[in-house]
Amino acid sequence: EQWQAKAELALNKDREDLARAALMEKKKSSESAQALVDELAHTDEHLSKLQGEISQLQDKLSDAKVRQKAIVIREKSASSRLKVKENIHSTRVNDALSRFDHYERKVDDIEAEIESYDLGSKSLADEIADLESDDKVDDELAQLKAKMKNNQK
Repeated sequence: EQWQAKAELALNKDREDLARAALMEKKKSSESAQALVDELAHTDEHLSKLQGEISQLQDKLSDAKVRQKAIVIREKSASSRLKVKENIHSTRVNDALSRFDHYERKVDDIEAEIESYDLGSKSLADEIADLESDDKVDDELAQLKAKMKNNQK
């Protein structure tokens, strides 16, 4: 608008050369303004695209963090399972189980020896029962003798 007014003023003063120069400056200013508007639109478009890419990167970063946590948990779990497997197959566990088996066999041998003694001898309860049985038989025999003696008289 300024250059338009200056061109009109120059024509009013019969200065066509200045009017032409003012109109050329007006055209340059208009083209320059349009270029800035186009550049601003391009910059806005580029900025929107960058914001979208930033959003995608943030999503990928969030996913990567979730995956990292899952991988850490899997690693801890795998390490724990490996330690358990190593302990199961370690010589210490095998040695302890071997000693336990040896001890169990030793106890079995002792129990077998005890049973062998029991087979060869009567228990105390059996011997007392035999004595009581013998006493009853002796009592019956004495009664029978007394009865027969009474019958003979």
